[in-house]
Amino acid sequence: MTSVTLKIDDALGVVTISRPPLNLFTWEMLDELSDAIDQIAAAPLRALLLKASGPHFSAGADVPAMFEGLSAHAAEAQLAKQVPLMERLQYLPIPTIAAVRGMCLTAGLEIVLRCDILWASETAQFAQLEAMIGATTLLGGAQILSERAGPARATEICYSTSIYGAADFERWGIVTKVFPDAELDDAAMNFAKQLAEGPTRALRATKRLIRAAAEGGASTADRLLGVVGAPLLETNDMQAGVRAVAEHGARNFRGKFAFQGK
Repeated sequence: MTSVTLKIDDALGVVTISRPPLNLFTWEMLDELSDAIDQIAAAPLRALLLKASGPHFSAGADVPAMFEGLSAHAAEAQLAKQVPLMERLQYLPIPTIAAVRGMCLTAGLEIVLRCDILWASETAQFAQLEAMIGATTLLGGAQILSERAGPARATEICYSTSIYGAADFERWGIVTKVFPDAELDDAAMNFAKQLAEGPTRALRATKRLIRAAAEGGASTADRLLGVVGAPLLETNDMQAGVRAVAEHGARNFRGKFAFQGK
């Protein structure tokens, strides 16, 4: 049974995690996710929504299935596959958004942290529990939390193995928006469709600049401005936007044209 599915809705890719009742991850599920990311990278998509079926995004890893009897050599071989998967998700050249409800623990949290935007329901719960079994965040959760919330907060989250609510994660800048449970799915889908109808090449450039700044500081991103910003002047989308401003004025041009992603 397939536990990770990809549905393409026009220019939007929707990846759904489905291994009821808790959507526990296995190595095989990560391979399925890898296949889905490969398909997304090869398709003419303009945005990605990552979500899960059921009341929980994921309660984390299926610990016995993934780790019981696993040697260090075998684990290193697995991580040699899975770490590049996390990076491929993070560096997809399209906007990505994750919608989380219920539990989002360990591997589940590490995966959604690789998305550009993380939205959550108000009852969502988050944790890195790896220290409870004597492990670290093998899919990169510690370092991504450090990037988003700072090293002190990331250290506390990983050391304490505490479970945190959506409000805490929003306050620390890890979750960007919290919704009533009944509103999350529609809100995330609507925003994902909005992104898929947006200026794809401009959003790609913005994503690259933000990533460059996160990795090397604002000066590193500054040096990329000419490389990624200047070519936008020749895109169909920007020229259509400029014409709309000229024709309708800066206050009234919105909704007067459509982006084509070109």
